[in-house]
Amino acid sequence: MSLSGKIRYVNKCIREFFAGGGSEHCWKKMMAEIKPDAGFFWRLTHYPDMLLASLYCPGLDTMDYLLYHFPEIGRKERKLFITEGGLREMVVHFNGIPQSGPWKVLEDKTEFNRTFSDLLGRGWITGDADDESFAGFCRDKKLIVKPVDGGQGKGIFTASPVSDEECLELKRSLGDGRYIIEELLRQHSRMAELNPSSVNTVRIYTVLDKDGVTVHLTGAVLRIGRAGNAVDNWHSGGIAAEVDTGTGTVISDAVDGKGNLYSAHPDSRIVLKGFRIPEWDKAVETVIKAHKRTKGLRYVGWDIAFCEDGGIAVLEGNPFGGVHLQQQPGRKGKKEEYAKLW
Repeated sequence: MSLSGKIRYVNKCIREFFAGGGSEHCWKKMMAEIKPDAGFFWRLTHYPDMLLASLYCPGLDTMDYLLYHFPEIGRKERKLFITEGGLREMVVHFNGIPQSGPWKVLEDKTEFNRTFSDLLGRGWITGDADDESFAGFCRDKKLIVKPVDGGQGKGIFTASPVSDEECLELKRSLGDGRYIIEELLRQHSRMAELNPSSVNTVRIYTVLDKDGVTVHLTGAVLRIGRAGNAVDNWHSGGIAAEVDTGTGTVISDAVDGKGNLYSAHPDSRIVLKGFRIPEWDKAVETVIKAHKRTKGLRYVGWDIAFCEDGGIAVLEGNPFGGVHLQQQPGRKGKKEEYAKLW
């Protein structure tokens, strides 16, 4: 960032501090969400510190500063984190402009299911299918319904229609039909122990080398839902813990979207450090195979489920897969790992 750019950034932050700001990650909003109990003196002394940090950590915003616990670490450690702004730059470098042509295969759920049909591990149908096909697929099944354009677990719900009438009632409720209806996976018993109400998944991050041949694993995160929730997404109250990519073993405590740490799952009470993900080698093989089918995308976060029969199911691929899930649980920056592949 140029000197003039830094001055403009500091001026913008000062205005946000006093006026409240309107951006999603502005100081006022993030403090209210993540650190609501902080006193006036804490806010007054740490806001200038965040401004200073943003000068040597380009792209830093309030969410980074609070969730990565910058007040507790020094400048050297801070500079190892990929910031929110740094992530945007990294994604454009690896994957091109968001929502451009190469992104479609991962962003459009219908296109995704067609491209990776043999890796899905489940049946599916679109919400705009004809009535007979829709009822034939949905009848007497446990289903998960996802908006085609959705993200962060929003708009997802489960259904279990037992008659044609209930199937068609479900279809009518979907409006324009821009939904994917999938069979609800029966997850591996080991994963169900963590939280039985949600399919608990692992996000595995992959980067394709600039030679276009070698796929590198740059991180993995176990995601677990909370009791009664159907999804494990962090934005829906789930928790996440870092996984060693070589062994499939959890190596950190878990963290939620507000920065709270958990050594054990708060509902099932299972201790997380040392938990071994089943069928890990199969999962690694699957994401490497999936990544090689993408064209023009070098960086992807793959959401993987582990099936009752020992199979692996690819749920989603995220061309903007947030590195906060990688960096927050272990409180370690990942900039150097990605810089090696730049």
